Amino acid sequence: MKRSSHLTFIGMIFVWFLTIFYLLSTMNEYKTSGNQTDQDRRLSQVLSSIRDVQHQIEEIRNVSELLREIKKLQGKLLLGSRFHQKQTRPHVEIGIKGPSLRHEEARRHVETNVDEFWRYMRSKLYKLKDSVKKEDIELLVNAMLKDGQALHRSAVNDLYDLKNVDDIDKWRLMESMELGEIIQKRLNSLQHPKNCHNTKLFVCEIKNNCGFGCELHHVVYCLITGYANNRTVVIPATPWQYAPSGWETVFQPIGAPCLQEKGILPERDPHNILRPDVSSLIGVENDMRINADYLPLAVPDDIADRLLRFHGDPPAWWIGQFVKYLFKFQPSTQKAIEEGIKKLNWTTPIAGIHVRRTDKVNHEAGKHEVEEYMVYVEEWYDLLKKRQPVLKKRVFLASDDPDVIQEIQRKYPDYDFISDQDVSRSANPQNRYQLTSLYGVLQDIILLSRCNYLVCTFSSQICRLAYELMQTHNGDASSNVQSLDDMFYFGGQTEHIMDVREPHDPKEQNEIRLDWNDSVAIAGNHWNGYSKGRNRRTGETGLFLAYKVKDKLKRAKMPLYNVTDSVV
Repeated sequence: MKRSSHLTFIGMIFVWFLTIFYLLSTMNEYKTSGNQTDQDRRLSQVLSSIRDVQHQIEEIRNVSELLREIKKLQGKLLLGSRFHQKQTRPHVEIGIKGPSLRHEEARRHVETNVDEFWRYMRSKLYKLKDSVKKEDIELLVNAMLKDGQALHRSAVNDLYDLKNVDDIDKWRLMESMELGEIIQKRLNSLQHPKNCHNTKLFVCEIKNNCGFGCELHHVVYCLITGYANNRTVVIPATPWQYAPSGWETVFQPIGAPCLQEKGILPERDPHNILRPDVSSLIGVENDMRINADYLPLAVPDDIADRLLRFHGDPPAWWIGQFVKYLFKFQPSTQKAIEEGIKKLNWTTPIAGIHVRRTDKVNHEAGKHEVEEYMVYVEEWYDLLKKRQPVLKKRVFLASDDPDVIQEIQRKYPDYDFISDQDVSRSANPQNRYQLTSLYGVLQDIILLSRCNYLVCTFSSQICRLAYELMQTHNGDASSNVQSLDDMFYFGGQTEHIMDVREPHDPKEQNEIRLDWNDSVAIAGNHWNGYSKGRNRRTGETGLFLAYKVKDKLKRAKMPLYNVTDSVV
């Protein structure tokens, strides 16, 4: 590693003690000036902040312990001979075995803790700065924010080095490509049966009358349901709001034309999904979610262990495979997208932001100013400059509001923003359901997925599609995105469960208690060091420190399919 993780730890300790020293040094001034009630209130605020920061020292100790554990585990990595070279894949030297699952889990815990620590500290310091207006305190907080950000940047770069040591990044990419190829073969086998007359069908009607991201995720739902129940999915050749001639005007057929060959009327009772005598079933999405353990955020049991080893967000990778399968375009669609990308002069490295405005704001999500996006873009470029030369800070902007580009260029003149204004104008609600508008949406999703870093809102289906597709291009891109609102989710998913890693004693009225062996149904991450959820043991809903829980991957038994590739 280029830097010492222990020096980073010591630096964090130093900042903590600096915080205590300066805050304590201000207390005497409060005692000798101003109204007594005001003094008490301010003193209480300072003491509360000290207690909160003191609590975080325990988190830093946990980070240090995990770093030491990872160092030990690194020394135990052995060379194997599992992988072979293929011309269509990135070059990886024969013999790279990759880290153990325990190693990767420990590394991811460190990544999470470092980020949650910085979110917590930044949030608390801004709150302290706003509540205590004394000038020297404000100067102190600004200095601490600057130094704290530098320490966070150093720790993140240390973790980046650790993540990519000994060509493990190439191993992750190889694993993702190999396992992804197996899933694509399975889908192709399911969707192209040898004999349609002996095939059970799942008919996917696109009648949601919602935006493109919503409708594509509906087709993903259909494919996952078909995969889990060994039913070939078919899309009827009916008019679609984006294309009057239907789905196949834009996309290639998702499989063999079995519905046309069988010529039978599908049934609509969702409870017949497992009945072998029901040969054709229409997917009624809301009803089909009854006891559907296979729906996201579940992944197939037979790939779960291998997937966990190389990827930090297995459900997103799994869903991304279905998005990849669907993103096969007709020649006219492919040509329109390629021409649109060509005129943008696309190069990397590049960050991407998806700014959602127009009719979506205040109905499906809140409005976020461009400054909120650029905070994370600036942090990412500061990190990147520590790893490699950055000649130009490039940002791809996708938005349904063409006015955003002028605003962001005016506010951030040192960045090179690229954006297709024709796409932004076509995304206007009046033009949204034209074919040219759909081409623009597809272009945006593809380009956002190719960005090295993405800032968007997971409340947006387009943002989630880009993140899902991003996973199919990379080994592990789970940390290459920052949402400004929701955590990643799939519409209609089963509960997102996390296990408690460390007990939490509530300090505020809106916090809940967590004990060992508890599990939490997550409602969201507030991106300030806290998450919200429901303790499944006590039924209480409230806040807790986000680093105290970890994801619990849901596994579901699904068919293996008749393909020769092994996933173990």
